[in-house]
Formats: sequence, C-alpha cells, structure tokens
Amino acid sequence: AEYHIQIEEFKEGKWIPFTNKDVQLEFVRIDPFVIAPLVPSGGRFTCKFKIPDVYGVYQFRVDYNRVGYTHLFSTTQVSVRPLEHTQYERFISSAYPYYTSSF
Repeated sequence: AEYHIQIEEFKEGKWIPFTNKDVQLEFVRIDPFVIAPLVPSGGRFTCKFKIPDVYGVYQFRVDYNRVGYTHLFSTTQVSVRPLEHTQYERFISSAYPYYTSSF
C-alpha cells in the first residue's frame, strides 16, 4: 500500500510545506500492525508498506502531537480482504521442479 498526506504550516502570514521528519503512520486494526515513518517531499509525506494478509477493518492513522504545533490527527478506514485460494497464480515458478517430478 502507498499512503500520502499533505501537511503545511502557517508561518509569517503564509502557508509553507511542513519539513519535520518525525511524522509517522500507523496501520491499525485493534493494535498497530505497522508503524512506519512518513518521508517528506515538499510538504507531501509518503509511506509504502506491505499490508498484512489478515481479514479486518483497518485504519491509516497519523497522530502528530508536538509542543508548539496544533494536534494533527488524521484517520482513514479501509477493509482488507486477502486473496482467495482461486485468485493466486495457477502455476508458481519456484514450484516447477515439483511439477516436472510428478510425471
């Protein structure tokens, strides 16, 4: 999955991109499954990670609370459904030795 969030701060009468590197993303069901840093790039923060192969309703959550800044809390709810056994590749390339040995 890839998550993006745009964060700006108001300085000297105008909005400028936020540049701190301590913002993190939590991918939460009941407890956090993934906690990863968000990488800044001109006010846009990005994170890539692999979603767990477990059914459930999850949240992308950013909870940033630092002295001198307004509390930032953003959450987006998503449902995760792993692939069914019929949706995987029919033939797995690493299993070709087993396929050939069956004949």
